[in-house]
Amino acid sequence: MTPRTWAGCSSTWRCTRRRSQRPRETRARTGTASIPGRPPKCWAPSLRAVHASTASRLPGTPSEIMTELSIHLTNINGTGARQLVSSLLPAMRANGTCDLQFCYLSDDEFGNRLEAVLKGAQVVKYRRRLPNALSRLFECLAYRGDPSDTSPLLVLGDVPLRTGRRQILLLHKPGLVAIGPLPGGVQGIKLLVERQILRANLRYTDLVIVQTAHMEARFRSLYPDYAGDVLVLPQPVPVWASRALDPARGRQTDPSAGKLNLFYPAASYPHKNHALLGRLPDGSSDLDEIVGRLALTIDPGSKLAPGLPWVDCVGLLDHERVIEEYLRSDALLFLSRSESFGFPLIEAMTLGLPIVCPDLPYAREICGDQAIYFRDDDPGSLRLAILGLSERILGGWRPDWTDRLKVLPANWGDMVARLLQRIEQMGSQDAEPRSQMAGPRRLWLAQDLKDRPGITQANCSED
Repeated sequence: MTPRTWAGCSSTWRCTRRRSQRPRETRARTGTASIPGRPPKCWAPSLRAVHASTASRLPGTPSEIMTELSIHLTNINGTGARQLVSSLLPAMRANGTCDLQFCYLSDDEFGNRLEAVLKGAQVVKYRRRLPNALSRLFECLAYRGDPSDTSPLLVLGDVPLRTGRRQILLLHKPGLVAIGPLPGGVQGIKLLVERQILRANLRYTDLVIVQTAHMEARFRSLYPDYAGDVLVLPQPVPVWASRALDPARGRQTDPSAGKLNLFYPAASYPHKNHALLGRLPDGSSDLDEIVGRLALTIDPGSKLAPGLPWVDCVGLLDHERVIEEYLRSDALLFLSRSESFGFPLIEAMTLGLPIVCPDLPYAREICGDQAIYFRDDDPGSLRLAILGLSERILGGWRPDWTDRLKVLPANWGDMVARLLQRIEQMGSQDAEPRSQMAGPRRLWLAQDLKDRPGITQANCSED
């Protein structure tokens, strides 16, 4: 198929169509026709009857009702986001009531891996020709999906798209809801633009999904004009970790013997707060006596804390090596100042490991009173927390994460079931279009692309 250029020359859509195995006559849609440029009055509720012979071929199908859904995954870059997607998609495919119609993927190695689990869905690959930030700007303001795709759109990428279709946004970037001054430089400018696009495009969004109540409170505080629903939906431990992080496997170290082995799996982003280690005084003899090794998953050439001989920068690790580090560790040291959720916290809780982390709302909500806390900007507080950890472990203390883990979905299938249930509830409410939401109609940085020459109303109507 010839690639179709989108928004002038910013990007290229390359479609790889794979027909569903169901008979064509069973694919009739329900609901009313949509008006160009506006969401449908009833979004179907994007449920349709499935022929009995077809339903019998879908394992676990509890009824003849299927939920149609498309998913947008063209901007999945962070490690945590990729872990989420890699666990979410197989669970959606395994759910007997979720009918994935279209999947919009990036044309790269990660997109190719996702395509392998999307049998039966139609895949649209997205290749960026402009720098990512600029290409994303055009994508969010002049989104064009497949014209035949009218099912609700689940967007994982933090910023909703400007489209007339019903839209569900999974918001997992804490910077978009952070309260306080923005970071300086290019990073701060990008975040400011993302916030403006998010604010403007929220009127096209029916449901925002966040992972913690803390994220919900901050979102509602910063975007009070949003008239849609917010769903707090935490995630379980990633699938790769749930298969390997089994406490019954046994530990490779004795926490009561020798020095502490600590682990901090995080990329070297500023908010991950690795710099706090560099502020610990050189030659901290008390820490040198109790800490044998702190493994950091950042560049081995990083001169983060040359005065601390126990800091070991091991670089990016694959899943198997991450498991090995967990099993040889006595505790998780988590330094991050800002998180939407924090998968390492859940992974450590699953293993029963102690956790030392900042005294911040996201950590308190996840870890409760079982973690050891420190002030995120105070190296002296971090030092005391590590010393306190050593004393507790030598005294035979182990955290009890039972109550905290009960708050999470039992598995990814349970999480997907909760999501689909909420989508079905929304579809049955015949909600008013979100385009009627109060708020700015135009971005401060550009006029609405629908009004620009060369982009017709037909091109900008409902996708």
